[in-house]
Amino acid sequence: MSSSDPELWTAAFDEGIAEFEDEQHAMALTTFEEAASLARASNSTSPAIHPSFALEDDPDPTSLWTAYLHISRSFLSFSQPTAALTLSTLALSHLRKQSPPLLPSLHPFFDAVRHAACPVSALPLEILQAIFSLAASSDAPEPTPLRISHVCAHWRRVALAQRGLWHTLALRGIPEAAAIAKTRAWFVRSGRAVDEVRIDLHTCADVFRSGRMWGDWDVINEVHPLLPEISSVLLFVKGLVLDHAENENLASFFRAVTGPGLDDLSERVERLTLTDGVDSIGTRIVFPFIDQVKLGRSTGDARPALRTLRLRNVMCALPELARCKLDLVELVIDEVPRMRSILPLHSVLEVNPRLETLVVRMTDVPGPYPLITWPDQSPLGPSPLSMAQLTHLELAGIGSDLGALLKSLAFPALRVLRLLDEPLISELLHALLCNAGTNLAALEELSISVPSFFEPLALVETLVHARGLRRLHLHDIPYRTNEVLEVLSRSPAEVSRMYEFVANPEAVQLEITCPKLTELVFVRSDGIQSSSLTNMIKRRRTLEARTEGARKVDAVSSVRLRECASSGLDGETLNWLQEHLLVFENAN
Repeated sequence: MSSSDPELWTAAFDEGIAEFEDEQHAMALTTFEEAASLARASNSTSPAIHPSFALEDDPDPTSLWTAYLHISRSFLSFSQPTAALTLSTLALSHLRKQSPPLLPSLHPFFDAVRHAACPVSALPLEILQAIFSLAASSDAPEPTPLRISHVCAHWRRVALAQRGLWHTLALRGIPEAAAIAKTRAWFVRSGRAVDEVRIDLHTCADVFRSGRMWGDWDVINEVHPLLPEISSVLLFVKGLVLDHAENENLASFFRAVTGPGLDDLSERVERLTLTDGVDSIGTRIVFPFIDQVKLGRSTGDARPALRTLRLRNVMCALPELARCKLDLVELVIDEVPRMRSILPLHSVLEVNPRLETLVVRMTDVPGPYPLITWPDQSPLGPSPLSMAQLTHLELAGIGSDLGALLKSLAFPALRVLRLLDEPLISELLHALLCNAGTNLAALEELSISVPSFFEPLALVETLVHARGLRRLHLHDIPYRTNEVLEVLSRSPAEVSRMYEFVANPEAVQLEITCPKLTELVFVRSDGIQSSSLTNMIKRRRTLEARTEGARKVDAVSSVRLRECASSGLDGETLNWLQEHLLVFENAN
């Protein structure tokens, strides 16, 4: 019998149907592909078989390709998207020629099959939801949930059912009508549980000015219907992010959102972020406006609601902030002009004893701070203060009298310490080391940038005492990199003898400096030698194999070299690092 005989592909097709009915899906797919090949050879694909496979408006309702479309749907229902894609592709290639009028009605099905066959579509629902949550947590200019829900029908169903994705409503740079529609959609999709609202006060300036000028809620509703929509959402929010936080815009906003049930807004908001507080003539506002609206205050003797305050590109009057007595858990002051003195921060810390996170990053340009009267400081410096709950401390670009401030502060629970762009880094580390109330043994991350004239003793002593350190990030330490690697290869007893200082008795008993260290990052730190780096890693791997219990040493599993163009690592060393480390990055 010739290979072009129609009976051959018909028999193969029937065999494939039988295998599919027996749930032998892999064998059935192979047989169907064979039938298609034989059908093409015979140029006959329209026998009177399986009339149940007919499609509406198909001029040839019993064709093989029509049947394959039905079978691909069955494969899809059995979670066999690859098989469905194979058969539907075979069908589509022939229907384009034989039945063009059918194609528009079939495109949605073909799209669904292609999406189902993508590897990401095979991810378990819980993993896909976790990925969506991580994506939504990033500060993207376009709302992430909206972009996710427009990828495909499957992602849209998952996103719409995941209420946590819609907990943050961002109104930035969109017309009022679109803002109204978006506010309503987010309110419904979050299950009436919008947790945070991000508003560009410049974009919505007219809306909030109207709310300030007119007290009649019905009039406001007609003139600017966005305002009641926002106000209805604010009944539930715990977080506010206000962009372009100029004095006038802030005043308009807080006076406008005083509709029914909103009088206690200042007692309910837990997180407040103000950004880009620059007025129309380019002068930054002086914070805090917060004292005028009494945000964070609560009635009676109860603790204020506000827990987190973040200021970015907003001039901050520290003495005024201290007078607010907010009792914060997190304070972030970012991208602010350099202050004449950082010592008033001591007063802020005094009235925020529960603070757990403190971040202050300043720019190189000093700020004028024209309206601030700085209090006279005692010649003995600030009084001693223990920040018992502070675990995360990040200071950058402050300079001036930061050392005097740190000498007065004790950090018994410090876990993360980041000191960046500070020219007097040795003085700062020495201030921490000399304070008996600061416990460096519990430190888990140390990130510092080091000037070229840096003397290593303070850093070495810090490493010896930081016996719980897991992550070490060093920026800009040319000519000292190998010295640090040598310290990390030796025991605290050896290091203290080499540098002639007295180490903590508990540290001296350890097998190696920073025994818990697993991650090492060097940025713009040239001159790294192959022997220094590999010896340190090998030494710690050896100790990991023969230590246990309280004296257990962890091996370094991650090394990242960034912009270390002049490092002396040869090709053999690079290959060895890639083979023996879980993570190795050499981004030069």
